Amino acid sequence: MPIGSILLGIALAVLVTPFVAAPFVKRPRRKEPAQEQRRSALQARPDALLALRDLDFDFRTGKIAEEDYSPLRGRLVAEAAAALQAEAASQSDLDAEIEAAVRAAREKKRDGSACPKCGATAHAGNKFCPNCGATLAASCPKCHGAIKTGDKFCAHCGALLKLESVPAS
Repeated sequence: MPIGSILLGIALAVLVTPFVAAPFVKRPRRKEPAQEQRRSALQARPDALLALRDLDFDFRTGKIAEEDYSPLRGRLVAEAAAALQAEAASQSDLDAEIEAAVRAAREKKRDGSACPKCGATAHAGNKFCPNCGATLAASCPKCHGAIKTGDKFCAHCGALLKLESVPAS
């Protein structure tokens, strides 16, 4: 076997080894605790209801005695109720997070306008897009609605426009 083939084989083995060993060496990524908590809260209710259904079935088929059935059923009903309350609390927390994200996005949009050509965010008062250099349309300082050259009032909110806020063409 020629030396070139041996060196090529060794080089290939050296290059491939990290890719083959990576799954064994790499630690799994940790999920965020809030996501894990939400996922466990969402899974607890179906698990409790399934256990309750199985308990009722076992009681009807005669596998469980009456004295065992009553306390088990009470405990499972309490678990299902707690899971339902935890799910509702988790849902309200999720709703609050979504509302906060929407509010932040709206505030960000209010702070600047988007370029009609490239979509980049431009700060209020910019006449040209910082990304592509396109001319930005003038906007109302109050509602950020588009205004035309020569407008004295905003067509959207009716605010009085200052002469310097509307560029002359």
